[in-house]
Amino acid sequence: MKACAHCGKPLVRKRIGGRLEDNGVFRRRKCSDKQCMSLGMRKDRPSRSAIGKRNIRLRKPSCERCDATEMLSVHHKDRNIYNNNPSNLETLCSSCHTSLHHEA
Repeated sequence: MKACAHCGKPLVRKRIGGRLEDNGVFRRRKCSDKQCMSLGMRKDRPSRSAIGKRNIRLRKPSCERCDATEMLSVHHKDRNIYNNNPSNLETLCSSCHTSLHHEA
């Protein structure tokens, strides 16, 4: 029996509009569903743009220093872009973020 490449669940042919998916399509499929496939495709060391896109959902509605609500970004307090622990992230407007990086 064929298993999902990411989670290991057994793969079964899907019903689409009351009909079983084409056997050729089923044999090429490697994952149980789209969500599992996207998790399986995640890289251990993603690019800077991928990290930025993932962190958008962690961004707060206003800057934590000046309360601005536009041009927001996520700042990594320890300067390690791979450490996305919420305690390491700070929402800053572009002005505060730039000032912070030029202080050091």
